[in-house]
Amino acid sequence: MSLAELKQRAITDLRGSWTRARTEPNGSRAQNTYLTNRASNAINVRFDGGRVIGRDGFLAGLMATGKMTMMYQWLSFSTTTTGAGVPQNFLITFENGQIRYRNLYFSYESTAEAIASAYGATVVEAADRLYVSFYTTGFTGATEVRILYPFAGAGYDNIDKAFMGPMSVVPTFTEPYAGETTIGLHKFGYIVTSRSGSQLKPSPYSAAIFTPPSFTAAGDTTVRMNISATWPDDAAFVSAIMTTVENLEKFFIVPGTELAVMPGTLYPVQLDISIADEVLEASATEITDNFNYMTRFSDNTGPFQPFNLAQLGRRIAYFVGNHVYISDQDDFERVSEGQHVLQVPGERWLVTACHIRGVNYFFGPKWTYAAVDNEDVPVLWAAPYSVSQSQGTTAIHGVCVNTSGDVAWVANEVGLWEFHGAYDAIPVSDMNEPEWRRINWGIARLSLWIVDDPIGQRVMVYAPMDGATENTHRLTWSYARGRGPTQVDFSMDTLPAGSACMVREATSERSRLWQGPNQPTPIQVEDPTAFADVTLPIVSIWESGEVFKRRNVASSVDMKVQTVEAKVKGVGMLRSRVYVEGRNLFEELATHVLQELPRDSIEMGCDVESHDTTVEFRTTGLGERMDINDFTVFYVPWLTNR
Repeated sequence: MSLAELKQRAITDLRGSWTRARTEPNGSRAQNTYLTNRASNAINVRFDGGRVIGRDGFLAGLMATGKMTMMYQWLSFSTTTTGAGVPQNFLITFENGQIRYRNLYFSYESTAEAIASAYGATVVEAADRLYVSFYTTGFTGATEVRILYPFAGAGYDNIDKAFMGPMSVVPTFTEPYAGETTIGLHKFGYIVTSRSGSQLKPSPYSAAIFTPPSFTAAGDTTVRMNISATWPDDAAFVSAIMTTVENLEKFFIVPGTELAVMPGTLYPVQLDISIADEVLEASATEITDNFNYMTRFSDNTGPFQPFNLAQLGRRIAYFVGNHVYISDQDDFERVSEGQHVLQVPGERWLVTACHIRGVNYFFGPKWTYAAVDNEDVPVLWAAPYSVSQSQGTTAIHGVCVNTSGDVAWVANEVGLWEFHGAYDAIPVSDMNEPEWRRINWGIARLSLWIVDDPIGQRVMVYAPMDGATENTHRLTWSYARGRGPTQVDFSMDTLPAGSACMVREATSERSRLWQGPNQPTPIQVEDPTAFADVTLPIVSIWESGEVFKRRNVASSVDMKVQTVEAKVKGVGMLRSRVYVEGRNLFEELATHVLQELPRDSIEMGCDVESHDTTVEFRTTGLGERMDINDFTVFYVPWLTNR
């Protein structure tokens, strides 16, 4: 019988997989897919205008020193004296227990610091620096917050601990010449500005108590404060502080006294003070609040060890458990117990946060709260209000804000959600519930990683599947046709990666996906010309929904499929199957050598009789890729009563 004599069913507009079990109307049996062009299985493929194509492969990039559990691209400008203003393109990673930076412009890389007890890290970009927190496998902070600076190359110390504490050195005083200092007893001290630009507690302190020395000015003199000290490694400047004669409890920063210091070095400074009390009160900065700011202790530890950080507009949030420290605006180390703590009702545990359209959202394991920044200290904000008492996240990296800044992706045990200040009724991943339920959330809370690719219009979730102890797969949803659960196109990609991010490359300025490995192998760089994952073949599979399906258990229309014709191009060998009886049986069709141009119409003969028929196309060899436009099934209908 010729093809012209057969009935035919054309399958066009090939889409991503739907694997969630659905029940058809009128009490008929459960059905996995109910649209023929919706795949019942899609592995390592992508979608473009109704075509299904083998996904892009990866090239070998820079070598990793070990498992890479954090990756972040940092575009900045150098702040060093010799290279100030030079554009910098850094890849910041946490790998093999170390925070590392790679200068992609100047091909230089180094370890900033080793944090052996940490599993992973989180970063927040603020002003000209990065704040970094570290977490353990026990979901606790591994050490104090670090600050990274955009220094240009070798020989620079580019990492500090945050929250510099006060010094203990007590200054001495002389009056070398005439000036304007008011006669009488004053209290004095000094305040150190850290390399990050933050001024916290003043000095000197002794046994956790501020101990300012007193000095009686003769009047109309210049008081010289002499400080001979080995300055903290993160010190940058020092300024004098003093009181008026009338109020010995209120301290001001003396204008015009700031001097640079040499960090980590014994370096004497002289601060000359010449100011009348009335001018001091009228023009100087009062520092009463500084005594309440949290700083490192005398042993250089503390004040806390957050397991996560989040950027909230012009502030940074530090997560320590059932409460969050939230900094002042634009001064990211100014936090206090009395003014900068946020808690939600019941002192519930909070994991992460994001900032969308001027509102701060805080996520816990099964809850989400919102709080609006009124530009005052956090304790004076309106009380956090509930957004959801059923949805949140347990994953440290479980929230990813879209680059547009108006929505976020939220991953939890139920699914992947598009969050826009509220959750939709069902998650974006709803039609792929079987795959999502395979995620090992005992590990995913530490390792799960979300990447949004706005140019490629896809969101990718790297996760450990089926009891794995590290990320084994990439779950990819294309949202080119919309972000609803029945609009996205899903592919399950066999791509193990500890972390990933979109990287704007130094030479081409194009953005590409980079993946951090789970072992000391090269970073993988996605490339449309790569038909393999470095040296490994990509096994791409697309299997249709049911071309013919039984309507109920009592009767059916069985089909005798005789030919499958596919419009396809590509590289390598195309392998095809026709599955029947709910995938219990299949017939292997003839293989075909693909060619890139022009697109072939390939005819593959078969002889199967059944209902529940699906058609699968796949490439499995190194350097192979398929590009399928559509296909047609030629058949003879047979009526069967049962």
